[in-house]
Amino acid sequence: MNNSHKLSYVYGLFNGLRMLPGAINIIFLTTTGISLQEVAILQFIFSFCVFILEIPTGLISDYIGRKISVILGFVAMFFYFYFFIKTPNLYYLYSSQILYAFGISCLSGSVEGWLVDIIKTEYPNQLDKIDYFNQLKNEINYWGTMIAGPAGSLIAFYFKNSYRFVYFLCMLGILIFLFFLLKIPEFNKPKNKYIKVNAYLKITLKDILIVLKSKEGREYLFIQGALVGTYQIIFFYWQPYFNNLNKGENLFFMNKELLMGIVFFSYSFTRALFIKISRTKLKNINPFLVSIYCLSLSIISMFFFTSSLNGIYLYIILFSIIQGAISLTSILIESQFIKMIPSDIIPSVLSAINALTRIFAMIVLLFLSKTITDQTLQLFFKGTTLAYLFVIIKTLSLKKLSANNNIKKEIIL
Repeated sequence: MNNSHKLSYVYGLFNGLRMLPGAINIIFLTTTGISLQEVAILQFIFSFCVFILEIPTGLISDYIGRKISVILGFVAMFFYFYFFIKTPNLYYLYSSQILYAFGISCLSGSVEGWLVDIIKTEYPNQLDKIDYFNQLKNEINYWGTMIAGPAGSLIAFYFKNSYRFVYFLCMLGILIFLFFLLKIPEFNKPKNKYIKVNAYLKITLKDILIVLKSKEGREYLFIQGALVGTYQIIFFYWQPYFNNLNKGENLFFMNKELLMGIVFFSYSFTRALFIKISRTKLKNINPFLVSIYCLSLSIISMFFFTSSLNGIYLYIILFSIIQGAISLTSILIESQFIKMIPSDIIPSVLSAINALTRIFAMIVLLFLSKTITDQTLQLFFKGTTLAYLFVIIKTLSLKKLSANNNIKKEIIL
């Protein structure tokens, strides 16, 4: 197994493992007395910290090393889980979100940049391998998530009052994957390891301008911003949504941990399946067109998902389709955008975009913190269809721009 495969597997499995408590996260918080509005506040703190930290951590990756940045991300994730289980103490919960933001920021762009460097070393002049390994990494993540999430819910179900034990298992797994990560080499290590403050500020401004001054960067920013806005709803509030749907259903689903585990398994399987099909069956179809098809499918599925249906199974199937389609859309568009950027600035440019997209997330979360309740959940889920329509328009625009032979020059100016 070469290093491209090793990094794809280690990072993919790590992301899958950290979702061990993914099916019970919000349920765990609410059982300790945390309200849905407070969940939105926690996510706002996370998004705000990502906004602040994305560019500085991108510079760590570019000027100190991608591998070091990824290692820091793993360590921060370990302590995030440690602080998270201190709920309902809000001080620890707020601290956990800061650590989570730092970890995500360190990983954001760094893994992609590290992987691209390895790919270019092991597969010279084969840019199609970037698509392959980017999808492979995410496919492994989704297969791992498909197993880990339901496993966490089963532990919580069969061992009563064992929510925290699930998080301890997750922390142990992170240490194991960190060991394997240390054995993967880093190619094209940065030469400049020390940055003065004024140089740092100039580089930070340059990264932002790279995004804002290029048409490609602006279109990608709008796409990711709209998707991130919808993530705050479909990724963080599906558990209470299904908990509401479950009321009055048959006895098998009366246990919320079992229901969450089944939903988690279903949508994780669908996300992995969508990526698998794209990587093997649809590889000769323009990725932008595949993304548009996926977005259209999400709109149709969301329409029925927020309608009155008979049987919770139909809701699970529709929600799984939405998750799979949107996840594949994000991956495909990111891969196309990465091809437009010189490899030496991939982490910093992606970090700048991730930081800016957090503005969209913070606006949505501020609104949610004031308005979201069990009664308004369905309305917010319906509202995501407007964002998907907007993303379709912007994806068509980015597709047109990608045909320009001078894209790379435009972006780095």
